[in-house]
Amino acid sequence: MRILFSSDLHGHPEAYRKFAEHLRESAYNAGVIAGDLMTHISPSEMDEYREVWGLSLDLSLHSGSRAERREFFKLILSHKSEELQSILNNAEKPVYFIMGNDDGILEDGLEWPSSPRLLNIHGKRIEADIFNFVGYQFTPPFVGGLYEKTEEEQAADFLNLGGLIDEHTVLVTHGPPRGILDDDAYGSASLRDFVDRHPPMLHLFGHIHQAFGRRGRFINGAFPNSRRFVSVDLDTLQSMEIPIHL
Repeated sequence: MRILFSSDLHGHPEAYRKFAEHLRESAYNAGVIAGDLMTHISPSEMDEYREVWGLSLDLSLHSGSRAERREFFKLILSHKSEELQSILNNAEKPVYFIMGNDDGILEDGLEWPSSPRLLNIHGKRIEADIFNFVGYQFTPPFVGGLYEKTEEEQAADFLNLGGLIDEHTVLVTHGPPRGILDDDAYGSASLRDFVDRHPPMLHLFGHIHQAFGRRGRFINGAFPNSRRFVSVDLDTLQSMEIPIHL
């Protein structure tokens, strides 16, 4: 089984198009995206959408009430997420995903729903051939988002996930385990303890943009700095980096 992996696409339409094109046109069985599907909306984007939708109110970040800005912000995020989901659906192959800290910047978040081809695997085990995918989306406090939890809260969650992991598991988390491809120790200590006690076949994550790469069974696929996707053959555990030109 061959998968195409990336993380931290942060709502970049062209990055999503490249991911979908590679997934569709090459001999991949599935795609995996490890969170931070979206990101903040810039003032210029808010103004652009206001003009496209013919809104007369000035709802840029510097005008309008906080409630108006928040609702408009949420409307844009919803619209963009639907566009990006449509792009991924065009690949006509399954894509396993989780959310990330940047996806929870609103109090109630904007969690992507599962569909026949786009499968949210947070807290679940999804079987695929002889392999299985298990997801976990929470990271330690970082930007104050909905998809963040303390180390103690994460440790409690992992008590329920241990039974899902076996020698054929691809574990997908947004953040890294502490000390593994996490740059300045932004990784989760409770996640590190979890993977030490329940080692998966392969552990995919992102979150730390400057730590893209592979170390043993661990792969950080953060896209923004690397501008690379990762192709992984699960039968051999061989991986290859794929440069992407946007």
